[in-house]
Amino acid sequence: MVTLDQSHNIHQVLEQFDMNNAKGLSAPLEVSQSGGVPGEDIDFDDKVYKRAIGCLLYLSGVTRPDIAFTVSKLSRMCSKPRLCDWRDVQHVFRYLRKISDLKLCYYKTDSQVKVFWDADFANDKVDPHSCSGYVILLAGRAVSWCSKRQGVVAQSTVEADFLSNGRGHEGDSKDERSIGRARSDTIH
Repeated sequence: MVTLDQSHNIHQVLEQFDMNNAKGLSAPLEVSQSGGVPGEDIDFDDKVYKRAIGCLLYLSGVTRPDIAFTVSKLSRMCSKPRLCDWRDVQHVFRYLRKISDLKLCYYKTDSQVKVFWDADFANDKVDPHSCSGYVILLAGRAVSWCSKRQGVVAQSTVEADFLSNGRGHEGDSKDERSIGRARSDTIH
Protein backbone atom coordinates (compact mmCIF):
# COMPACT_ATOMS: atom_id res chain seq x y z
CA MET A 1 0.00 0.00 0.00
CA VAL A 2 1.15 3.54 -0.81
CA THR A 3 -0.21 6.43 1.25
CA LEU A 4 -0.06 10.11 0.31
CA ASP A 5 -0.35 12.30 3.38
CA GLN A 6 -0.22 16.10 3.43
CA SER A 7 -1.35 16.65 7.03
CA HIS A 8 2.01 18.17 7.98
CA ASN A 9 1.86 20.62 5.05
CA ILE A 10 -1.76 21.49 5.84
CA HIS A 11 -0.83 22.29 9.44
CA GLN A 12 2.06 24.48 8.23
CA VAL A 13 -0.25 26.39 5.88
CA LEU A 14 -2.85 26.86 8.61
CA GLU A 15 -0.15 28.16 10.95
CA GLN A 16 1.25 30.48 8.27
CA PHE A 17 -2.17 32.14 7.89
CA ASP A 18 -2.99 32.03 11.61
CA MET A 19 -5.82 29.52 11.12
CA ASN A 20 -4.34 26.62 13.13
CA ASN A 21 -6.78 27.19 16.03
CA ALA A 22 -9.83 27.95 13.89
CA LYS A 23 -12.98 25.87 14.28
CA GLY A 24 -13.19 23.18 11.59
CA LEU A 25 -15.97 23.09 8.99
CA SER A 26 -17.46 20.15 7.13
CA ALA A 27 -17.61 21.65 3.59
CA PRO A 28 -14.95 23.51 1.57
CA LEU A 29 -17.38 26.30 0.62
CA GLU A 30 -21.10 26.78 1.11
CA VAL A 31 -23.21 27.07 -2.05
CA SER A 32 -24.84 30.30 -0.92
CA GLN A 33 -21.48 31.80 0.02
CA SER A 34 -18.99 33.76 -2.08
CA GLY A 35 -19.47 37.49 -1.96
CA GLY A 36 -22.88 37.89 -0.37
CA VAL A 37 -22.07 39.79 2.86
CA PRO A 38 -22.61 43.60 2.76
CA GLY A 39 -19.55 45.62 3.73
CA GLU A 40 -17.10 42.93 2.64
CA ASP A 41 -16.71 44.18 -0.93
CA ILE A 42 -13.64 46.24 0.05
CA ASP A 43 -10.25 45.36 -1.45
CA PHE A 44 -7.99 42.83 0.25
CA ASP A 45 -4.18 42.51 0.11
CA ASP A 46 -3.54 40.68 -3.18
CA LYS A 47 -0.08 39.42 -2.10
CA VAL A 48 -1.51 37.60 0.93
CA TYR A 49 -4.42 36.30 -1.15
CA LYS A 50 -2.14 35.01 -3.92
CA ARG A 51 0.14 33.31 -1.40
CA ALA A 52 -2.85 31.56 0.19
CA ILE A 53 -4.23 30.50 -3.20
CA GLY A 54 -0.79 29.17 -4.17
CA CYS A 55 -0.73 27.01 -1.04
CA LEU A 56 -4.25 25.76 -1.72
CA LEU A 57 -3.49 25.05 -5.40
CA TYR A 58 -0.54 22.91 -4.35
CA LEU A 59 -2.62 20.95 -1.84
CA SER A 60 -5.53 20.52 -4.27
CA GLY A 61 -3.24 19.28 -7.04
CA VAL A 62 -1.30 16.80 -4.93
CA THR A 63 -3.59 15.13 -2.39
CA ARG A 64 -6.85 17.08 -2.01
CA PRO A 65 -9.26 16.53 -4.91
CA ASP A 66 -12.08 17.52 -2.53
CA ILE A 67 -11.03 21.20 -2.69
CA ALA A 68 -10.08 21.37 -6.41
CA PHE A 69 -13.33 23.02 -7.57
CA THR A 70 -13.41 25.54 -4.71
CA VAL A 71 -9.76 26.53 -5.13
CA SER A 72 -10.20 26.84 -8.89
CA LYS A 73 -13.13 29.19 -8.31
CA LEU A 74 -11.30 31.26 -5.67
CA SER A 75 -8.16 31.53 -7.82
CA ARG A 76 -10.12 33.65 -10.32
CA MET A 77 -10.11 36.52 -7.80
CA CYS A 78 -6.30 36.81 -7.54
CA SER A 79 -6.04 40.00 -9.59
CA LYS A 80 -8.35 42.03 -7.35
CA PRO A 81 -9.42 40.10 -4.23
CA ARG A 82 -12.02 41.52 -1.88
CA LEU A 83 -12.50 40.90 1.80
CA CYS A 84 -15.39 38.53 1.04
CA ASP A 85 -13.04 36.49 -1.19
CA TRP A 86 -10.56 36.26 1.69
CA ARG A 87 -13.39 35.03 3.94
CA ASP A 88 -14.00 32.25 1.41
CA VAL A 89 -10.30 31.30 1.52
CA GLN A 90 -10.51 31.22 5.32
CA HIS A 91 -13.54 28.94 4.97
CA VAL A 92 -11.38 26.48 2.97
CA PHE A 93 -8.68 26.71 5.65
CA ARG A 94 -11.28 25.87 8.31
CA TYR A 95 -12.44 22.90 6.22
CA LEU A 96 -8.83 21.69 5.93
CA ARG A 97 -8.45 22.11 9.68
CA LYS A 98 -11.27 19.61 10.24
CA ILE A 99 -10.18 16.98 7.70
CA SER A 100 -6.39 17.48 7.68
CA ASP A 101 -5.68 13.86 8.67
CA LEU A 102 -7.38 12.30 5.63
CA LYS A 103 -5.00 10.54 3.24
CA LEU A 104 -5.03 9.06 -0.24
CA CYS A 105 -4.30 5.33 -0.05
CA TYR A 106 -3.40 3.18 -3.04
CA TYR A 107 -3.35 -0.62 -3.05
CA LYS A 108 -1.86 -3.15 -5.45
CA THR A 109 -4.52 -4.09 -7.99
CA ASP A 110 -5.26 -5.17 -11.53
CA SER A 111 -8.28 -2.88 -11.69
CA GLN A 112 -9.27 -0.87 -14.74
CA VAL A 113 -8.72 2.85 -15.06
CA LYS A 114 -12.03 4.77 -14.91
CA VAL A 115 -12.63 8.37 -15.96
CA PHE A 116 -15.52 10.55 -14.81
CA TRP A 117 -16.16 14.10 -15.96
CA ASP A 118 -18.88 16.65 -15.65
CA ALA A 119 -19.68 20.24 -16.52
CA ASP A 120 -21.67 22.91 -14.76
CA PHE A 121 -23.49 24.85 -17.47
CA ALA A 122 -23.29 28.61 -16.73
CA ASN A 123 -24.25 28.25 -13.08
CA ASP A 124 -22.40 31.41 -12.04
CA LYS A 125 -24.50 34.56 -12.37
CA VAL A 126 -21.40 36.76 -12.84
CA ASP A 127 -19.31 34.57 -15.16
CA PRO A 128 -21.06 32.88 -18.13
CA HIS A 129 -18.27 30.30 -18.57
CA SER A 130 -19.10 26.77 -17.49
CA CYS A 131 -16.88 24.77 -15.16
CA SER A 132 -15.53 21.37 -16.15
CA GLY A 133 -13.96 18.73 -14.02
CA TYR A 134 -12.70 15.21 -14.24
CA VAL A 135 -11.31 12.53 -11.99
CA ILE A 136 -9.34 9.48 -13.07
CA LEU A 137 -9.63 6.49 -10.76
CA LEU A 138 -7.46 3.42 -10.45
CA ALA A 139 -8.89 0.76 -8.15
CA GLY A 140 -11.48 3.27 -6.99
CA ARG A 141 -8.80 5.76 -5.88
CA ALA A 142 -8.20 9.17 -7.46
CA VAL A 143 -4.90 9.34 -9.34
CA SER A 144 -5.58 12.49 -11.38
CA TRP A 145 -8.19 15.24 -11.11
CA CYS A 146 -8.90 18.70 -12.41
CA SER A 147 -11.51 21.43 -12.10
CA LYS A 148 -11.32 24.33 -14.55
CA ARG A 149 -13.32 27.14 -16.01
CA GLN A 150 -14.03 26.39 -19.68
CA GLY A 151 -12.25 28.67 -22.14
CA VAL A 152 -15.34 29.32 -24.24
CA VAL A 153 -18.90 30.16 -23.29
CA ALA A 154 -21.08 27.12 -23.97
CA GLN A 155 -24.47 27.85 -25.48
CA SER A 156 -26.19 24.81 -23.99
CA THR A 157 -25.83 22.06 -21.42
CA VAL A 158 -25.00 19.63 -24.22
CA GLU A 159 -22.16 21.85 -25.45
CA ALA A 160 -20.81 22.29 -21.90
CA ASP A 161 -20.85 18.50 -21.43
CA PHE A 162 -19.23 18.01 -24.84
CA LEU A 163 -16.39 20.40 -23.90
CA SER A 164 -16.02 18.65 -20.54
CA ASN A 165 -16.04 15.24 -22.21
CA GLY A 166 -13.25 16.32 -24.56
CA ARG A 167 -11.12 17.55 -21.66
CA GLY A 168 -11.75 14.30 -19.79
CA HIS A 169 -10.62 12.23 -22.77
CA GLU A 170 -7.46 14.35 -23.24
CA GLY A 171 -6.44 13.68 -19.64
CA ASP A 172 -7.60 10.07 -19.92
CA SER A 173 -5.34 9.07 -22.79
CA LYS A 174 -2.22 10.79 -21.43
CA ASP A 175 -2.75 9.74 -17.81
CA GLU A 176 -3.89 6.22 -18.68
CA ARG A 177 -0.67 5.67 -20.63
CA SER A 178 1.48 6.92 -17.75
CA ILE A 179 -0.56 4.97 -15.19
CA GLY A 180 -0.25 1.84 -17.31
CA ARG A 181 3.52 2.31 -17.50
CA ALA A 182 3.80 2.97 -13.77
CA ARG A 183 1.58 0.00 -12.97
CA SER A 184 3.62 -2.35 -15.16
CA ASP A 185 6.89 -0.99 -13.77
CA THR A 186 6.01 -0.95 -10.07
CA ILE A 187 3.12 -3.34 -9.38
CA HIS A 188 3.76 -7.00 -10.03
